Amino acid sequence: TADLFRLMLEDAEKMLKTLGSEEKYRKLLRRIAANPPFNRVTAQIKNAPFLLAYEIAQSEDEADEGKEKRTFLLAKAEDIFLVDNSFFGRMFPVLRAPHESDLEAFYAQLGSQYISKVVNKSFQILGSAASGTTLANQLSKRLEERRPLLVSPSVTSRPL
Repeated sequence: TADLFRLMLEDAEKMLKTLGSEEKYRKLLRRIAANPPFNRVTAQIKNAPFLLAYEIAQSEDEADEGKEKRTFLLAKAEDIFLVDNSFFGRMFPVLRAPHESDLEAFYAQLGSQYISKVVNKSFQILGSAASGTTLANQLSKRLEERRPLLVSPSVTSRPL
């Protein structure tokens, strides 16, 4: 594994071509993630573009309307994001790590960031606040009626 890892660091594209498919390369990454052949993350490891990343774009074909086109490439850890919030993942066109827990932990160890920690959220209230409206009173009454259901420890969330 250590020799394979060294070869990946030196020429990841050649290793990908030798293995012949993205799936085989991902299997090799899983193997390395399970038993890392290094004691600490060095600058060489951080800066080597050997990690598998995915770009997701909306298909432009009318026949495939709404479908996503997923392509893979090799990149360094700091350019890849771990998508832990699907809304942010759809909103921002970033390079994504494979959505596998063992690989996500490996990517995080090498310097990839979670997208939810990078996105700054700010909220603005538009319009003026109005209290005592008919709709607000109806909502308040409904919440009051259903309060026992909302705070009861015996009630669990179930799909409708």
